[in-house]
Amino acid sequence: MRDSVTSFWFLFRKKVDTILHFLFPSLIVPKYSMVAFTRTRYSKVITDSEKNTKIINVSLIGSFAVLVGFVISAYWRTQKGESIIPEIFFTAWRSLSSTTACFRNNFL
Repeated sequence: MRDSVTSFWFLFRKKVDTILHFLFPSLIVPKYSMVAFTRTRYSKVITDSEKNTKIINVSLIGSFAVLVGFVISAYWRTQKGESIIPEIFFTAWRSLSSTTACFRNNFL
């Protein structure tokens, strides 16, 4: 356990959990907060923690995929000599809207 709490991935996930809890306090609650500051049964804490993990993993993978898509699109457009700035904002908005709809349908 000592090695796993000092790993990069654990520390990264802990920061992501904290940021998401700050942004969405009713949706994402870290496991430590549920155990230490509420009177919730531990079995419910475990199931809620697993749900939070799914949400965070899907969000991170989706964000990475969108980022890779933007980089590839920007590279491809610059090779063709096109401007990428105006279109990139519309693409980001459409992507965010579809990700939000997918998130609502699968997790809420």
